[in-house]
Amino acid sequence: MGLIDRFRRTSDERDLDHPGNIRRALWLEQFDVHFQPIVEVESGSLAGVEALVRWEHPDVGVIPAQRFVPVAERAGLLLPLDVDTLRTASEFRRDLSINTDQLRVTLNLAASELIRPGLVDTLREILDQTGLPTDHLEVELAEEALQADSETIAATVRELHAAGISISIDDFGSNEEMLKLLRNLPVDRVKIDLSSVPVLLNPDPTDEEIAELQRTKADAEAMIERAVVQAQSWGVGVGAKRVESIEHLRLLRQMDITRAQGFVLGRPVSQAEFGTQDTDLEDIA
Repeated sequence: MGLIDRFRRTSDERDLDHPGNIRRALWLEQFDVHFQPIVEVESGSLAGVEALVRWEHPDVGVIPAQRFVPVAERAGLLLPLDVDTLRTASEFRRDLSINTDQLRVTLNLAASELIRPGLVDTLREILDQTGLPTDHLEVELAEEALQADSETIAATVRELHAAGISISIDDFGSNEEMLKLLRNLPVDRVKIDLSSVPVLLNPDPTDEEIAELQRTKADAEAMIERAVVQAQSWGVGVGAKRVESIEHLRLLRQMDITRAQGFVLGRPVSQAEFGTQDTDLEDIA
């Protein structure tokens, strides 16, 4: 069996946890980048796009990032994967026929990438090659990534920001660790997860179901409001993710959350499909 034949052999989904399959997929260019729109809540206009990598597996089909990214990270393959993602995303943003300097492309980075020597130079080189200005890129970091190796990662975050790249924190909350990050790092934006705010799905709910939903909803909204107020008090922009209902959008406006993404606004789609989704926010009270 030749080299190419071995690379083309079929694979059961159980084999996806093997790093060798990630290497083969990189070699065969099986990873694709999908883009999810980020929308200005008040106007409904496009404010940015988040780049989300997908594995277009020839036998299994489209595989979401959470299925293979942990394997890639353990195998030391996450940075090559994200380098390809950034290159594709930068070219996509550069070629978008939208005349605004405020529209950024968002790239997620993990702790293992933030401690890599030369990361900022690598990102800057890709941006130079694709012709995308550094202030058109936003790097999104999870709280755990920022705490994994505080001194090294803090230095990298400051270097990214000094290069003109925006910094955002995913899954922001109002706990003390998060507040410490806001005080000590150059954070431009935080993102709040709305999946904790329940939506009534049962068309004929009982009184008990309604009461429980109201209690859960009130608790979740109070927690989100505390996080929003805290972030705004530090002069940090606030966005939201997993916005999946009109009720969620109304909540964003009540809390003065300016940017949002989620299925009600647009699902992650391929480059070819991007722009075919239409969300009109004018009817939302």
